[in-house]
Amino acid sequence: MSVVIYQREGKVAYITLNRPERLNALNRETCIEMAAAWQKFKDDEAWVAILTGAGERAFCAGFDVSGGAASSEDARYALGATPTAHDIWKPVIAAVHGYCLGGGFLLAQECDVRVASEEAQFGLPEPKLGLATAFSSWFHRYLPAGPALELLLWGDSITAS
Repeated sequence: MSVVIYQREGKVAYITLNRPERLNALNRETCIEMAAAWQKFKDDEAWVAILTGAGERAFCAGFDVSGGAASSEDARYALGATPTAHDIWKPVIAAVHGYCLGGGFLLAQECDVRVASEEAQFGLPEPKLGLATAFSSWFHRYLPAGPALELLLWGDSITAS
């Protein structure tokens, strides 16, 4: 079973994180397959990509830390899983539902457009786990300083609204 599904219908490419049992959490395998999916989309005849997560509970719960804290090498893999790491000029839409945490938040923010369901929750749980947020230096690109610092320092989630 592939951990990333790439499908094209007409001019739309659907890229789905496919680890619903782990809330679509990223691991090295997922990041490698995501990088391949972005390259495929870049070279494909599709005009737009929609990124989502399988299952009903999560878009992506971040990096899978079930085997321990993510390393700086893991963070490099996660950054390589984003569309911007592949110089994609076509629009990418994040269809967010459920949890969108940590590296999943990064994935959504690196898309051109984010469409979220009412139950979507965005956040950075790392502060509550005593971990550093791997992409904290990038956060100023996504949010104003005040809200960004609240997320980075307290680890509280925010809703889609």
